[in-house]
Amino acid sequence: MIVALAWFVAPAGAVGQVEWKDRYVTIAGGDQKNPSVAMPSNEDFTIIVWQDGRGNDLDIYAQKIDNVTGIALWWPPDGVPVCTAENDQRNPRAAYDTLGGVIITWEDCREDPTNAMAGIYATRLLVTSGALSPGWQPDGDAICAGSWNCSRPRIAGNGEGAYIVWTDERQGSDNRDVYLQYILSDGRVAPGRWQAGGICVPANADPDQINGEVARDHAWQWNDDLSAYVCGAVVAYQDKRNVSSSNGEPCWN
Repeated sequence: MIVALAWFVAPAGAVGQVEWKDRYVTIAGGDQKNPSVAMPSNEDFTIIVWQDGRGNDLDIYAQKIDNVTGIALWWPPDGVPVCTAENDQRNPRAAYDTLGGVIITWEDCREDPTNAMAGIYATRLLVTSGALSPGWQPDGDAICAGSWNCSRPRIAGNGEGAYIVWTDERQGSDNRDVYLQYILSDGRVAPGRWQAGGICVPANADPDQINGEVARDHAWQWNDDLSAYVCGAVVAYQDKRNVSSSNGEPCWN
């Protein structure tokens, strides 16, 4: 079950009240866990994504709710299926672009029946209806899918699509890296230096970088082919490249 509450907070921040009381987003069977709200916030509606156990495996579902009433705006009321591929899909995140869509990303184990190894997948739904956006594949497009594990995707939307960052084990589970991809609203990888499978953020920084977070900046500049102004992304992450001066062991910074 996913439950939503809305809070009203006075301008001074001193008082607040619950605007909705136990407004259900879904009461479908099985477990519904790891809900996440699409960012940035919107004054009229909110889109919520979650991992859903109503089937044989974990899947990804979403729902759009009215910010005044909390009532579900997409059909069916218990959530729109985002990805119901084989095996588990988990840990979704979502962000809006400015072209009428919401881009959703998640960990996807469709290639591993043991659900131990995941890739990163994404899709785009139309905000108006929750329908799959033209140009995207049913059950999502692969952002990074190889013979290694990827985890903990995070996303930041911008005017043309979204930046997606994740923890990547292509160099081994003891040498994890943070990777970043820029996907356009039509499902294509952005042109220029972007490449299939993403780009490594802290290049060649052994041994471990994990838990990336990403946000859009507003530092507009010409893109690689000098055809338009684009903004960038700021990525923060944990880094273990330094050695502690006290015991000689790597430490997190």
